[in-house]
Amino acid sequence: MKEFIKIAGVNNENPSFIALDGIVKVDGRSSDGSIKIDLVNGNSLILPPGKGADEFLAKFTGGKIIIKDPVPAEGQERTPLAVYIVHPNTGELLTVAAWKELCEESGLDPAEAVEVAVRFPDGHLAAIDKRNLPERTQEEHIKFLKEEGSGRRLGRRDEWIYIYDARFLPEGGTLDEALKLIGGDPITRVYWTEERDADVQSYSSHAWIFNGYYGYLNYGNYRIYACYGRGFRAL
Repeated sequence: MKEFIKIAGVNNENPSFIALDGIVKVDGRSSDGSIKIDLVNGNSLILPPGKGADEFLAKFTGGKIIIKDPVPAEGQERTPLAVYIVHPNTGELLTVAAWKELCEESGLDPAEAVEVAVRFPDGHLAAIDKRNLPERTQEEHIKFLKEEGSGRRLGRRDEWIYIYDARFLPEGGTLDEALKLIGGDPITRVYWTEERDADVQSYSSHAWIFNGYYGYLNYGNYRIYACYGRGFRAL
């Protein structure tokens, strides 16, 4: 069965559909925010900036995210993606190397840390549990975290995309290294995000799912499908 990406038209009317196996290349956003898509038949499609282009960037082809780093708004600087370990007693954010050194000098067990933290390109920080939450529906995950009252939540769709990148930072201190050091679960499962699909007319029972092993987004019925969860909290 062919899979298609829905591209919203002007005022969300007259949408077009592109077969995933018909896409050869996505050039990404140009300076005006539009997106060029090269098709198998030799033609190219230009998506104007706006809702259709934004939705397209959130979709995937061939199991991979098409664009993972949207162009920042004019005058907005991007913050380098970074990974930390949250000190269990002080809440201080330490690099992987700094936490390892502190534990060696003080005799602390590295596994006493229960959270890692990621600084995202928009500048915000989130602490992330080192353990997976067991497989549940999205509704059950949200209910559990709300009743727990700890301020934890499921990760947002945009956060999960960068989580995959954080697993493979080029200069050490990767998310994989941080989780291994503190005895955490690697982020290689399929996880619920906290976001429901915005197209409620067509997908009223669907929410976004993130595959941590391959780094792509998909979506499924949040009342039926059981996926892992991961607790996030704002810092």
